[in-house]
Amino acid sequence: MIEKRSKVTKPTCRRACCSVALLFSFASGSRGQNGPSSLVPDAAYGFPTAIVRDSRMPDPNVGLIRLDVTLTDKNGNSVVGLSEKDFTLLDNNERQKIVTFQAFNGGIQPASALEVVLVVDELNMLVNDQSGKQVVSAANREVENFLRASGGVLPHPVTVFRLTKEGLFVTHQASTDGNELADEVEDSERLRRVWSLGQVTDDIGKTSTPDVVLSRITHSVVALGSIAIEERRRPGRKLVFWIGNGWRIESRKAAAIADFSVELLTRMREARISLWSASEWSLYDRDGEAYKAGGYDEATGGASPVSTFVYKKYLSGPRSDSADLEYLSLPVLAKRSGGGELNAHTNLAAKIQEQIDRSSRYYSITFDPPPTNEIDEYHHLVVEVGNKELTPHIRADYYDEPVFYDQPPVRQPTTVKELESLVSNARHLSGSELVRRIEGLQLTERLDSAELSKLQGKLHSSEAREALVVVANESVFLEPPAEQVLTDQPPDRAAQRQIIANVVSYVNTTVAKLPDVSANRTTTQFHQMSPKPNQTWKTASGNESLYQAETIAAQIRFHGGRELVKNEDVVKYDSLFSFGSGRNIELDELERRRHRNFNRDRLQTIGAFGPILVTVMTGASLHGSTLEWARWEKGDDGRLAVFRYRVPESTSLFMAEYCCLAIDFEDVAFQEPAQFHGEIAVNPSTGAIMRLTTQADLGWRQPLDRSDVMVEYKSIQRDSRTFVCPLRGVSVSRQRRTINLERWGEHYKVYGPYQTLMSEMRFEKYRIFGSTYRILPGYTEQP
Repeated sequence: MIEKRSKVTKPTCRRACCSVALLFSFASGSRGQNGPSSLVPDAAYGFPTAIVRDSRMPDPNVGLIRLDVTLTDKNGNSVVGLSEKDFTLLDNNERQKIVTFQAFNGGIQPASALEVVLVVDELNMLVNDQSGKQVVSAANREVENFLRASGGVLPHPVTVFRLTKEGLFVTHQASTDGNELADEVEDSERLRRVWSLGQVTDDIGKTSTPDVVLSRITHSVVALGSIAIEERRRPGRKLVFWIGNGWRIESRKAAAIADFSVELLTRMREARISLWSASEWSLYDRDGEAYKAGGYDEATGGASPVSTFVYKKYLSGPRSDSADLEYLSLPVLAKRSGGGELNAHTNLAAKIQEQIDRSSRYYSITFDPPPTNEIDEYHHLVVEVGNKELTPHIRADYYDEPVFYDQPPVRQPTTVKELESLVSNARHLSGSELVRRIEGLQLTERLDSAELSKLQGKLHSSEAREALVVVANESVFLEPPAEQVLTDQPPDRAAQRQIIANVVSYVNTTVAKLPDVSANRTTTQFHQMSPKPNQTWKTASGNESLYQAETIAAQIRFHGGRELVKNEDVVKYDSLFSFGSGRNIELDELERRRHRNFNRDRLQTIGAFGPILVTVMTGASLHGSTLEWARWEKGDDGRLAVFRYRVPESTSLFMAEYCCLAIDFEDVAFQEPAQFHGEIAVNPSTGAIMRLTTQADLGWRQPLDRSDVMVEYKSIQRDSRTFVCPLRGVSVSRQRRTINLERWGEHYKVYGPYQTLMSEMRFEKYRIFGSTYRILPGYTEQP
């Protein structure tokens, strides 16, 4: 009889989920050759099939600022057929590099290339009851004529807004069915309400005083801001035609004009709006004589034939202390957006269509603004073309912001010996001064786990120990101090081949055959402090130090290729941080094929029990990848062979990921296959991987600037066997904050400064789950 017992042995090791056979060719800067590999057997994982990119992901190859350019000849006809070399871009009189260039030559274009937006401004047309209804009727007639022209088949998607005394309304979606749009506009009950006047009271109150005329005009400007937010959610260029009397504001003052103007023009730029003031009825007297554009006669509420409003002096934008409301006049905003005025005696619809035809043939360029430390720094733009007889029509300016670029903290470069000296003399410093000094350091070489433990033992302040851990974790991707690097001769080519063969064997056999394992895992999250109320998002705060936010204790079991996490116990250290409650998580490593799991601001490394080894070794074997000798290092059980690898092609083996993108109304995670590089430190005899790093190579324009992982392993003797177990893991991510804003009756998101997230995991109390048996006396073993 066989007595079967469940047996628990501790500690244990990793288990790989797939086998691997890798072939390498070594030389100085050698490249991995294609060889048989079963690490990624299913093309559904994205390898080796082509990567399909999510269109919602930001494109790192596109410049941060986009500029749409329409060229016209001396007869006002649009000009096509030019190339990038024909254009010169000047930014504050300095030549600026063009990052991308596209030409839209009219004809058949993608629907996202151009959208037409009609705004029927009843609010300003109904000022005078005697003529207002007639004017509104004329406006509606022109809109209907435009929509139903050519049988209602529109060449570009059209959206219609209506501004009334009840609020701002819009058709439900952009459409090329002009007849359906005309029917929807005619039946006001079918329109979607964007906001009512009461919902934008705060926006109005910040700008205008209790004045009927000024309040009405300010409502118009707020409506334009709301339209900009609505339109920035859709791709492509937008031609916005403001149909009505328009508005201008003469000899009036108000507070916060500069801020309002900056935000409005910035959101219009992001939406790619060219604004046109489109009028027919209020800009001509009964004799057909043109009034000056947009002038108001406050006595009648209509256009003023004696207005001498000259808007050119307002085109450079207001100073920060300016209170002149002229900067928010419709002609000023239209001109600064790259649009202008359309004044027609009759048939305004035809005039609008002419402008659409002209603007549908355009060039789109992107560029990167120069870094700045000044918030809302004004920049004037000029586009020059080789043919001086051509006239470019562009958005004339933009506001540069520090937040366009990462602003990493500047810290003092420090060696490990200098850090040891600081800790040894800590008794001569106050607690706060010691913490300040440690936080201000940046190690130039790696501080290993053993030395970190020694230094922590010399510090009595928990705040100082916390700061020390952060500095140490930042250093785990660096080379060790010189005294930890052995001066032994590098192995020859054959010896390097043998070491890698041992690693392959280790991943294929030793790891694959290990039984199930459980362990206690403690994860410590480090975050920057949350922004203070009313703190600007346009530049980084002065303090970017990391603080311990929470500790998560959990039991983890690796079973059948899955990590099962249970009994999570979350301890939060600062009420400024808020996270989800404890939960049970089951992660299928092979299906996910990732090393990062993000829960908002929580950063977690997964896959330490084998899959991360598979990813590194598979990536290093891909065609074009490099795997080369680095050095000999001291290890706990003897010397370690260290190899550098680099995977220069983006692959789904490594997914750079964080939550979330600045997309309104959705929580969309950033997910991009990334190039990556790192090191592996291995036992040359057994092939056991004792330490590895993976560092993503991300485009600098991405909202994720850094995505690095380090896993450290330790050999532990148990009975007659040796197990190599995960001991410590560190993840460091640097990513943009997503800022939620509310303005002009709209909720929307923008990117704020970069922030650093850090996670440290420690594993202990390993157990192996398996079974043993023995034959009881009097029984015979059966097959």
